[in-house]
Amino acid sequence: MTLLLMIISGCSFTPTRYPDNQTPGEIYIPPSSTQPGTTGETRPTSPTPIPATQDDSGIKIGEVVDVIEGQYRFTMVNNSLKPKEKYELEVKGNQASITSKDESLLISLISETQAYNVTMDECILLVVDRMSQDVEGFVAQDADPVAVGTETGFVSQISGTLFGQPFVGSLVAARPWQGRCFTAIGLTLGDDAAERWQNEGKPVFESIVSSLVFLYPVVSGQCEVSTDGAYGYSPDAPIRTGNSNLSDGLARQEAYLNVLVSPDGKAIGYTRTNSIFMDNSDILDVYQVTIPGQSSPITLYLDMYRFEELKAPMNLSCSAAFPIGAP
Repeated sequence: MTLLLMIISGCSFTPTRYPDNQTPGEIYIPPSSTQPGTTGETRPTSPTPIPATQDDSGIKIGEVVDVIEGQYRFTMVNNSLKPKEKYELEVKGNQASITSKDESLLISLISETQAYNVTMDECILLVVDRMSQDVEGFVAQDADPVAVGTETGFVSQISGTLFGQPFVGSLVAARPWQGRCFTAIGLTLGDDAAERWQNEGKPVFESIVSSLVFLYPVVSGQCEVSTDGAYGYSPDAPIRTGNSNLSDGLARQEAYLNVLVSPDGKAIGYTRTNSIFMDNSDILDVYQVTIPGQSSPITLYLDMYRFEELKAPMNLSCSAAFPIGAP
């Protein structure tokens, strides 16, 4: 179990910068709970015991477990096949570990803030690459979409040898919001690993993953939302992030976009598509912005040559104060 935790826990990394026309991996600025006027991040209540119930797969559902540092919660379970052998639970920092009494069933959940805005693909590849280096005969099958609580993630079936024993299991990854990478690994060890995974491990793991609730950052209240419906959405009312030093024009635009979130605090995605020339000689950069829960992207127009007091476009908000000011 110790080796498994070591493998998963070292998943922070620094990716290279994305090429043009892709969402850039700029530094994520998390919400602050110490600045005046902010509400900070969502803080969960204490774990709430609930009566044990049983779901369709025969899994006995226990109490809600809050992992405050990881900003998620899940529902603890016990397998009805061995009702007298409750699983052991340990919460340490941003990681929750669940093991059977004989330590042949292992489940680990971890949620980390990354220094850069990683993609969901990178979240799962990060763990796969590390396990490939540290686990003998490690194999990860092609990832498929999977529901992780209310979010969409990836799941990959894994196998290999751990502690000198064969194992089978699943690896799940999700990116609940910008700058946060969540991974969950469940596996069974031993000569009967495949059979035990199907009968016990997989139902338990899937029940836990489906019960996940991510505790999204609360909008900080430090940015003003424009009351002008054209602001940012029309080339006649662009978002002016400009500076007299054009060498950091793109970086200033990305710094602005990196703190924009949906009204409920979820991260947006963005791609710079092209630049347009206006009749008044202004040059604007055009961004396609994707918002969780919306089927179609929106278009925002940014001006890197001039600066005006920054606001969030209507129907958007921000996770922190804008990190750029007047030049």
